[in-house]
Amino acid sequence: MTNRIRYDKYFKPGHLFRLRNLETPRREVLSAELVRCTAEVIELRLPYEIHPGEEPPLASGLPIELMTETHGLGMRLVGDIESTSNGNLVRVRPGGELEAFQRRAYPRVEAMIGYTVRRGRGSLSTLRAYWEKAVAAAAAGKGNALLAGSVCTRINLSAGGVGLSLKAPVTVSDLCLVTLAIGEGTEPICALTEVVRVEDAQEDGQQLAGLRFNEILEEDRRRIEQFVRNERRRQDLS
Repeated sequence: MTNRIRYDKYFKPGHLFRLRNLETPRREVLSAELVRCTAEVIELRLPYEIHPGEEPPLASGLPIELMTETHGLGMRLVGDIESTSNGNLVRVRPGGELEAFQRRAYPRVEAMIGYTVRRGRGSLSTLRAYWEKAVAAAAAGKGNALLAGSVCTRINLSAGGVGLSLKAPVTVSDLCLVTLAIGEGTEPICALTEVVRVEDAQEDGQQLAGLRFNEILEEDRRRIEQFVRNERRRQDLS
């Protein structure tokens, strides 16, 4: 007799997950909130706007990885998309054991960096299309056009995300296309990001926000890791 995992022992409605499509080599990450779960199905709601006629971000049959934290541990589970409805309601059929893992902590650094931000207010497909065009432009050596109107200020950067100020109002799950200028003579880095943390608005109308990289090329993530190492070393010596 097969032992069935009672997922509701670990997760309650409202629990937050990160979803990764295992069918693509890109490290695409989406957020989701638990609606309900049983031993046979985990039902999740995505926070993004899905307009009429748009393809849902996750299609039926896709292999998926669910990641979350509970009781201070990272938890991972793989499964398949059983069905979707209304674009943002996803039913996952679990297909493996619930595994604990040590969540990776990326080193961070505060540095003066030029950047641009294009905000999308939750329209996932639109921002994803912009990101794909931006990555293609950078690959073709035309990425500097993406930095038109950029500002250069001190931001908090890691290979997992970036902390910077945005014009209020800013809410969790807002999507932004961020372009970063790091390293002289190199193409800018483009990332599709999601607001995962936000502070109260300041007197100047800005809000400090923490943005997670939802879509970024793995080579660009490595470039950021190298930049952070070099910048931390430089700051330690100064």
